[in-house]
Amino acid sequence: MLLDAKTLLLIVLGVILAIIALLYIKNDKAKTIITIISAFIFIMMIIVTIQKIEYKDNRFLNLYLYQLSSGSMAPTLKTNDYILIMKTDNYKVGDIVTYKTGDKTITHRIIEINGDKITTEGDSNLGKDESITKEMIIGKTVIHGTFLNAFVIFLNKTIIAFVTTFLVGQLFMSKPLKN
Repeated sequence: MLLDAKTLLLIVLGVILAIIALLYIKNDKAKTIITIISAFIFIMMIIVTIQKIEYKDNRFLNLYLYQLSSGSMAPTLKTNDYILIMKTDNYKVGDIVTYKTGDKTITHRIIEINGDKITTEGDSNLGKDESITKEMIIGKTVIHGTFLNAFVIFLNKTIIAFVTTFLVGQLFMSKPLKN
């Protein structure tokens, strides 16, 4: 699962607070308050993640991040490529759009617009898709390619590093129980 910018911000804030408390704060009361706040942020991050799993919503503001599961858009987009799409009402022939039909999400290129009917086709497919309407479109692709793929992979590894740092910081900040 991919985390969005809000979740990443929560993780970073929690790690920063934990590191500040661990390294710079000598006052036990202040350290306890910072620990509680950073633990609260960590719990909120878990809640946001559970929400994303439960509702399958990968939106941040008006942008969506998807990972492709087929090669129907090859060679432009390959299986497992990430695409960043943006909701808009302005579509034209040649745009790569992601739309929902039933319980499937499809990313294909617009090849024809006829009134309120939009026809799409995968770059490597031999036939047109059934016509769709603007209401079915989630958004059009604004960023794709090697740079976005590398960035998402880097981001995932960074998140793991931040969470690990946070947990280690929490471990070192906790006090042993008194007898």
